[in-house]
Amino acid sequence: MSTPIPNPVTQWLTSVVGLHQCLETIQDKDRSTVWRISARDSMLIVKYVKTMDRWQREVHAYRAWSGALKPYAPELISASAEHRCLVLTSLKGKPMKDTRLPEALALKAYESAGRLARRFHDAAVGSFFGDPDSEGRPMGEMWTDSVAFMMGSFMPAFERVMKNGELDARARAVAEWGQRNLDAFAGQPSVPVNPDFDTGNWLVDECEGFIGLIDFEYARWGVEHETFIPIWTRDYARLCAGAEQTFMSAYGYVATGDADRRKRVGFITMALQGVVYSLDHNPRSLEYHRDLLRKLE
Repeated sequence: MSTPIPNPVTQWLTSVVGLHQCLETIQDKDRSTVWRISARDSMLIVKYVKTMDRWQREVHAYRAWSGALKPYAPELISASAEHRCLVLTSLKGKPMKDTRLPEALALKAYESAGRLARRFHDAAVGSFFGDPDSEGRPMGEMWTDSVAFMMGSFMPAFERVMKNGELDARARAVAEWGQRNLDAFAGQPSVPVNPDFDTGNWLVDECEGFIGLIDFEYARWGVEHETFIPIWTRDYARLCAGAEQTFMSAYGYVATGDADRRKRVGFITMALQGVVYSLDHNPRSLEYHRDLLRKLE
């Protein structure tokens, strides 16, 4: 379904790229609307981000970190806070989760993505943990200590479910283990992370394989395991046998004792947050998230 570019955005685009033509609406979802346009004798991407916090994070990621991913990420041409829009260069390809690749090409795509995840993490070292605004300043709550940062994600959900008796004995024991092991994050550096780093945002071609990466609405300063959560937990992020192992090996991940503790705490945090979300918005998924905790015994 085609969604027209709003007139104010069209006027802004003309001031940025000159005469242009809208070729297609690539997506129109709750989070963003994306169009492909022709201008300057090339194809460009126009992305309208529907909340300011996502726009801020994405603009900062393109300005500060995406250079480490060249030529596998779009380049930012211009951004407008007034319209919450970005103009980007266009990459060919389609999302990997919607494309059937031969297994050999799929594994090479996981290898490429793992290497780029390492380059993204190595792009900079931060002075705080949390969301940056478009200029790189802290936006909202921020932390300077890695354990305190993880507590900020873990403890609200933990305290809610423990106080209200939402977990059985097995799930409570797992949650309590997670609380005791938050110290596994002590000394972890603040690095660029993308908790939405998965096959929905990796572009591939059926003949050429891996093309590149898009979508940095959730990119922020965090601890490295946050980028791994999708490949570890989302079924559609693992499209063939050996996907996770290939990705993690290409990244250079070393499964030490503390790394394994961080991984388990990350899973527990996600499951606890899922319990809270289910209580507030989707009771049908409540038992699923409780069972995730039980499986982490």
